[in-house]
Amino acid sequence: MKQILNNGRGITLIELLISIALISLVLILATSFHLFGQNQVVKQSEQMDYQSSVRLALNHITKDIRNADSVVATGNHTLTLVIDGEEVIYKVEDNILKVNGSDLVSNIQNNWIEEVDGNRVEIKLASLTPRQGENTSHSTVIYLRD
Repeated sequence: MKQILNNGRGITLIELLISIALISLVLILATSFHLFGQNQVVKQSEQMDYQSSVRLALNHITKDIRNADSVVATGNHTLTLVIDGEEVIYKVEDNILKVNGSDLVSNIQNNWIEEVDGNRVEIKLASLTPRQGENTSHSTVIYLRD
């Protein structure tokens, strides 16, 4: 390189264009790796938020069902519990799971009560499908004490 600059000739236009093309190619590859990494971080963070919401809701519902005196399911999206004489209603409206009208978690699919049969309650909570990836679902079977 020193020899090219010292002899007074410099570099040709072709050499300059090739070097710019190679540098551009390296920068494009580096940028593409960076963007791919960023997209993966966003996707995994979103998936983690959905999983956390589903687990929180399922834990909350399970705790209340275990303390309930009675459990009644109305359709696939309303669960009514009686705990110490007070009525607690879990309902999914507009993909938001509500407890007595207050929001508990969002991004929940509407049909979440699988089965209420005597002393057995089966619940399957599923999140909405994120922009990228699959939906998250957790299920549990709770046996009521007599």
